[in-house]
Amino acid sequence: MHSKNTKHLEWLKPDNTANFCTMVTTKKFAHIFRLSVELEEEIDPVVLDNALQVVLKRIPSFALKLRYGLFWNYLELAKDKPEVEEDVRNPMVRRSWKLNKHFLFRVRYFGKRISLEVFHALADGTGGMTFMMTLVAEYLHQKYGYEIEESRWILNPDEEPKPEEYEDSYSKVARRQKFKRKSPKAYQAKGSKENEGYLNIVTGHMPVEAVKAKSKEYNCTVTAFLTAVLMDAFQDIQEKEKKRKIRQMPIVINIPVDLRKFYPSKTVSNFFANINIGLDRALGHYSFSEIVEQVKHGMALNITEKRLNNLIAGNIASYQLKVYKVIPMFIKKPFVILGNYMGGEIKSTCTMSNLGNMVLPPKMSEYVKGIQAVAGKNFGRVTSCMGVSYLDTMSVTFTRKIKEAEIERLFYTKLVEMGIPVEIESNQA
Repeated sequence: MHSKNTKHLEWLKPDNTANFCTMVTTKKFAHIFRLSVELEEEIDPVVLDNALQVVLKRIPSFALKLRYGLFWNYLELAKDKPEVEEDVRNPMVRRSWKLNKHFLFRVRYFGKRISLEVFHALADGTGGMTFMMTLVAEYLHQKYGYEIEESRWILNPDEEPKPEEYEDSYSKVARRQKFKRKSPKAYQAKGSKENEGYLNIVTGHMPVEAVKAKSKEYNCTVTAFLTAVLMDAFQDIQEKEKKRKIRQMPIVINIPVDLRKFYPSKTVSNFFANINIGLDRALGHYSFSEIVEQVKHGMALNITEKRLNNLIAGNIASYQLKVYKVIPMFIKKPFVILGNYMGGEIKSTCTMSNLGNMVLPPKMSEYVKGIQAVAGKNFGRVTSCMGVSYLDTMSVTFTRKIKEAEIERLFYTKLVEMGIPVEIESNQA
């Protein structure tokens, strides 16, 4: 994101991801994700609200509302104060920003849990987790006198905001280059559409050491291992399809990559790129070991600075075309939505996002019992998967907009069959 005044943040030009997210948002759909932290004691909503106001001053890029221009959308500083609210059984439902004082995030609480729901135009998973953990640290400070310690995930609430924390890192690192993006349609699982406004959320909690041990057995990373298990689950479902053409469609898993690992960025806004790892099903059935090898080589090929920069450059170039800049929003918005579906949504089967291992300061860990990450509903794909590890537990969550739970059932069952115990949690009755 870019600000005309970095000392006193008043408005921001959306970064590449934010621009995309605001363009494809409709009355029924918006890119939203959710992060939850469970503490040892019941949440005090008054203290939580006070902590939120403090953290918003430290991370003002979250205190923004979406404004619609004739040619471009932009983000403007909201003058009101957001309010924390009680959690609901069916979270992340798209609703008018007006009902939230135009803020693009929500802070919710229930029992011992604090949850943050974020519109992707504000931040990616890393930025969202930074806001969340800074909020939790400030809450613990006000409630128990906890002395806040800065870390990878926690900013000092007493410091002034820094311009580099809400910069547009995409534009800063992108190089001008040619890019190619031709790829076939990916296999899409089908099912009975869930009731409007309802999203199925199923989480599997498992020992992180067991997952690491099994990943080591296959000589791959945890993300590669989980992606392979997910591909194998989709392969089982696909092989039941009646049409041969559908049975041979590639299974493609979309994996978000944190670009902060490749560039020295401190932004709390968006800074990630999506890579697609595919399984060519026209070649026949794959054993699990073969799937792991496909994923490993696919990740090794695509997760490099040059490949990722090519993706960044391609995304930015799309919005820098002169003709694109002079077309009114009401004309280009439908084409962007269609382009997202045809060029993005149907080119992958599912998303596997792994935020990795959350390491908090030792004193703070005494208060924090668990952490969970939940991906929002996709425009086209029926399900998404998101994982995070904390202490000795890894939590992998599926969000699904169809009634059938076959995908996650197969995924968790395969883990159990490999010797990894899984405890299931769901928002279903």
